[in-house]
Amino acid sequence: MVQRRSNRPSTRSVRRTSDQVRSSMVGAHAPRAGRPGGRHMNAEQVGFSSPRKTRRAARGQLDTFIPPTSTRESAHAYARRSGRREFAQTIQRKSRVRRFAVVTVCVLIAVGVAAAAGFAAFFASVSGKMSLGDSNARDALVAPAEDASAFYTLLTAELGAGQGSVNEDGPDAYVLARADAATESVTLVWLPANLQVSYNDTTGRLRDAACVDDATLVKAVSQFAGVDIAHFAETNIEGIAHLADTLGGIEVNLAEEVDDPRAGDVYLPAGTQTVGSAELPTLLRAANYTDGNKGQARVQCQVIAAIMGKLVGGDGPLADATTLDAVSGDVRCDLDSQQALDLAGTFSSLSPDAVAFETVPGDEVQRDGVAVFQSYDEDWTALMEQLDAGGQPAADDDAAGSSERVDPASFTITVRNGAGITGAAQQMADQLAAGGFVVDEVGNTDSPAYDETLIIYKDEANEAAAQTVAAALTSGRVVNGGDYYSFDTDVLVVLGSDWKPLA
Repeated sequence: MVQRRSNRPSTRSVRRTSDQVRSSMVGAHAPRAGRPGGRHMNAEQVGFSSPRKTRRAARGQLDTFIPPTSTRESAHAYARRSGRREFAQTIQRKSRVRRFAVVTVCVLIAVGVAAAAGFAAFFASVSGKMSLGDSNARDALVAPAEDASAFYTLLTAELGAGQGSVNEDGPDAYVLARADAATESVTLVWLPANLQVSYNDTTGRLRDAACVDDATLVKAVSQFAGVDIAHFAETNIEGIAHLADTLGGIEVNLAEEVDDPRAGDVYLPAGTQTVGSAELPTLLRAANYTDGNKGQARVQCQVIAAIMGKLVGGDGPLADATTLDAVSGDVRCDLDSQQALDLAGTFSSLSPDAVAFETVPGDEVQRDGVAVFQSYDEDWTALMEQLDAGGQPAADDDAAGSSERVDPASFTITVRNGAGITGAAQQMADQLAAGGFVVDEVGNTDSPAYDETLIIYKDEANEAAAQTVAAALTSGRVVNGGDYYSFDTDVLVVLGSDWKPLA
């Protein structure tokens, strides 16, 4: 007879299961027989809602067990809730949100890395276009002190020669700029291209030093001015013209008309004019102004100031990197793109009207048939000391002197023809005589090598007389001849090639 196995658990199995249940239930452990207060009693350490429940737990009685969940729900309630479709959908939705957040963060990081790489490539490209290339100018530059707010920059421009110009080198422009970040002010000092300077243990013109290399040029200007030069920038007539067009044209206020056939075929009347690539070559090359070099310096510095104002002021390209690339190749300098942007931010409120300018005090003389500009050392030293101390240029002495007029018959004049135009000296003498001036001598210079008309005096007492002649002629530059010119009258008038015969 086969004996069937009973499904009822054995007494030992029931006891073991009972012990496991008791050991897993907090606050519901009954003491073993004969061992009151055994180690499994912990009802007093568990918080119950009433003393009655605490006593019952101490006796090993348990009616309802609430698991320590955040919702305080039973295991059965939790099982029912977690089995619902809404619970699963909520879990899936939270999982999707987490995945989306992770993907979004990864995408943003990737975009940030790509943008950073793009900006780095952009600024690297701009810096490359602005670079001086193989120029050695940096070898002569001296960084300003950390606590210094002002610094000097040498600006150069190759303007080229106009059609029919007698100047084979072209009227190149050199400007020493002093910028002060503390006051956001700029002063431009115009240096004649034929200024006599010392370089490499020799003496020559400024443009001769530039022909050696950029470092020689920077050192020559630094020695001449007695200041350290922190930055160097160079451009040419094409770069200036493109820059002006990119900026939508620049505005200049012309003190007199621009009409110099040797510089170009463009005519500009006096007054405020907006100029671009069509007018700038003639405007920058013109030299036949009434006050000669000073007139040319005034116009060239006005162009520089107008460009600076548009570049750094308001929403200019050096304040907005989006158009920086368009103008980066027009000027080459020792700064990279980020340094240029930082500098533009420092001078963001600069106005063209606030840019002052000055010229080197001195006169043009002839040496071995070559025109050389000789500076007045004491006046030049005083000017640079004033600028270096943060002062602005003094008032225009020529403009002040032009208001002084003397009797035309109270002094004598010598007229010499330096323009090579037949009969020009006599015609000039007749014009002066008709105005009441006394002309004692008429003749020619040793060689027709004068590009501009000069009105020369030696004695300071005759400066007002020379100014009176200049006002009567409406042309010519007044200079102190010193020992460079020989004449016996009070004033000497030398006709240059800029003189126009009377009709």
